[in-house]
Amino acid sequence: MELKERLSLPELPHTIGAFDISNLAGSEAVGAYIEWSQGEFDKDNYRHVKINTVEGIDDYAMMYEAVGRVLNIIQPPDLLVIDGGKGQLESARASIECMDKTIYGDISNHLISVAKKPDRAFTLKSGEPLDLEDRSPSSLLLKKIRDEVHRFAISFHKKLRAKRVLGSPLEKVKGTSKKRRLSLLKKFGSIEAIKAATVE
Repeated sequence: MELKERLSLPELPHTIGAFDISNLAGSEAVGAYIEWSQGEFDKDNYRHVKINTVEGIDDYAMMYEAVGRVLNIIQPPDLLVIDGGKGQLESARASIECMDKTIYGDISNHLISVAKKPDRAFTLKSGEPLDLEDRSPSSLLLKKIRDEVHRFAISFHKKLRAKRVLGSPLEKVKGTSKKRRLSLLKKFGSIEAIKAATVE
């Protein structure tokens, strides 16, 4: 009930979804979605996507793509939490408003963003951010959801980066299995060190 009042929502959200983006200087960019339902994280409804329409470093465009792609394949939650500030919030709104189907009535009742340092929430209803440093139940819940989608996004991003490293020059060496490539990287530390190694 406290969450409903603090965000000025017409009713208490039963499902809360969250989006985040993860990339390293624009490479291996991914979007992640997680869902909170019935008082816990519903991992059956977690989703991730590889960003494929954005070149370079553009978190706003990446958020736009991720939100549009995921919301086209899931049942939209009652409330969407975007990891970030006003820019990410506006990108998510633009993506939702450009979708072929209308998934929400008044979007301002279903969309917020949650930023960190300091922890605060942005809404489409107010120009002033909502302080989340007060340790209230609603603040703790929103930060918990934001942190979980951030963790999920980073884990998928790291997995893609590791796959790219393993699949680079070593994959072209005939007879090297994935296990052998991992062993070589652990032993030498990098592709460059392997290249510089002697046959012995």
